[in-house]
Amino acid sequence: MTKALGINSLELFSLSIKYLTLSIEGKDIYTLGHSERVKEYSVAIAKRMGISGETLSNIYFGGLLHDIGKVRVPEEILKKRAKLNYEERTIMQQHVIYAQYIIGYYHFLSHINSMIKHHHERWNGSGYPDGLSGTSIPLGARIIGVADTFDAMTTNRIYKTQRTLRNALNFIIKKSGILFDHQVVEAFVGLFNEGIIHYIRGFNYFKVKEEHAWEQSLKNLRKSEILSNDPNFRFNAGLKTLELLLKMRKMPSAYHKIKELEELSSKYELPLPASFLNEKALYYFYRKSFHDSEKLSEMVLSSPNEEKLLIARAHRHLGMCYWKENLNDAAVLEISYSENIYLDLIKDFYMKTEYEESNNIEYYQKVLEKHQDIEVIMKNLAKIYDIQGRIQYTLGNFKKSLEYYNRSLEKKNEIGDDYGLSISYGGRGKLLSLCGKYSLAMTDFLTNMRITKRLGLTYSTYMAMIEYTKNFIRENEFKLAQKILKEVKRDYALDHEYFLAQSYFLYKKRHYNKALEKFENINIRKIRKNEDRLFYYFLLGKIHFGKVQLKEAVKNMEIAAMYAQEYRYLFYENLYLKLLEKYYLLNGDRNKATRAKEHYRRIETSVIKIN
Repeated sequence: MTKALGINSLELFSLSIKYLTLSIEGKDIYTLGHSERVKEYSVAIAKRMGISGETLSNIYFGGLLHDIGKVRVPEEILKKRAKLNYEERTIMQQHVIYAQYIIGYYHFLSHINSMIKHHHERWNGSGYPDGLSGTSIPLGARIIGVADTFDAMTTNRIYKTQRTLRNALNFIIKKSGILFDHQVVEAFVGLFNEGIIHYIRGFNYFKVKEEHAWEQSLKNLRKSEILSNDPNFRFNAGLKTLELLLKMRKMPSAYHKIKELEELSSKYELPLPASFLNEKALYYFYRKSFHDSEKLSEMVLSSPNEEKLLIARAHRHLGMCYWKENLNDAAVLEISYSENIYLDLIKDFYMKTEYEESNNIEYYQKVLEKHQDIEVIMKNLAKIYDIQGRIQYTLGNFKKSLEYYNRSLEKKNEIGDDYGLSISYGGRGKLLSLCGKYSLAMTDFLTNMRITKRLGLTYSTYMAMIEYTKNFIRENEFKLAQKILKEVKRDYALDHEYFLAQSYFLYKKRHYNKALEKFENINIRKIRKNEDRLFYYFLLGKIHFGKVQLKEAVKNMEIAAMYAQEYRYLFYENLYLKLLEKYYLLNGDRNKATRAKEHYRRIETSVIKIN
């Protein structure tokens, strides 16, 4: 067995297929995920038709690589917005011939050459390149042809708008026995009516880096649940839906989905897996019901023989809860347990490179699963670094916090975790802002905004724009800040973050009365984030100080300092106590000023800034 960098030859080849597929789609943004979906549809159809063994494997690879010849089609033709002329259409149709040149170099793939060449042939002989008809078209090509047509019709292309799934299905049914093999169509219709096609689309869009892909994923996963009569299938689809709802912070919908899954479990006596308990724990964490979240995580940890990934995630959830409850020592301990599990899994991954080599679908799946597993582990390890970054940020050790955020970003860039990158850039941006690195911070928030907009994460984009604006205000770039605030007001449902930013803008311009008026739009009881609560009282104190209302300034800054101490935000506590010393002296209260000075001197040695 040939080895290359610890990877056997077939493993290296299998991975090359994956990245070659990605390179095809990289030429045309409108086909993101297309090859993967066509492969999944084709395999599902083949299995429904009773196909197995080597033939199934060939269909798997044929579906995945059916468009490989497009790497030789000029980009100006692939991306042309108007209808192709005769010459351009002829060149485009040559992609099935170009594929023969590429595939021909690999003996391993010789069996799929014919199905790739003929997947645009049609039952009545009206297709290309050879005008084959009926059963003279290879079976694999007939299957891929239906899968390819359906996905092309239901995907937005640069030259046409997508059809609805039902409309595309009706077209394929209408053309059964004319353009398509009626047996293939019959199998496809059965899969569609059972929700399997919707599930494939939902799962694929969950992974695709495409604008509003998660909304597409959610829509398809929900439809798959409705169509299916299989309780196990519905539960798995529902669990994936719940995971997505939590990522999108759709909390009311997530709550209802949790109840649906529990009812489904009770009705059909399905066990609630640890993966569900972890998702439910995350829901309670987002709702700040930390005690409930902890109980669910402890249930996972008490389960015998549970998967290590699920155990590591439960430790991580516990650590997050303890951190929010200001139990930093306990939080660090749980986080370290989780980190050690991930590091052990990575070590195991690099030690296990042996598989029985074969040219079938099972081997290829093993290789991909192995590399998908390492991506999951890396993604979770990066989350650990994010949490450690936040804990050190809270404790005022900004140097250590930056190290953790940089580690997290490095891991996430390696595996292409866009959602995770948005979180890390947001966290690092806030850290850099506090350290006065406004230009670097704005770059991070701008990157955050671009990612969250593409993913359709409205609230996250809104928050990134608010933080971006604050940095312009700190730099006294008032025109730019005002422009962004207008965009926020136009495009988003306004919350306290917006009014605090607007008040801060007016304060920096020394419009103190107008700044105070903005506080009338803010209900302090509805502010859930600790930092926003601190900023509320800090800003209120600064505004009253600007109005030379020392009594009110002292009162609000004392509340800010009290919360900073309660939440253990050492940097903020240090900052507020220094301001209080100044306010007390101006107010003639030297005793309080001395106590404030003694207090901040005790804690300022713990605050480690970035040079």
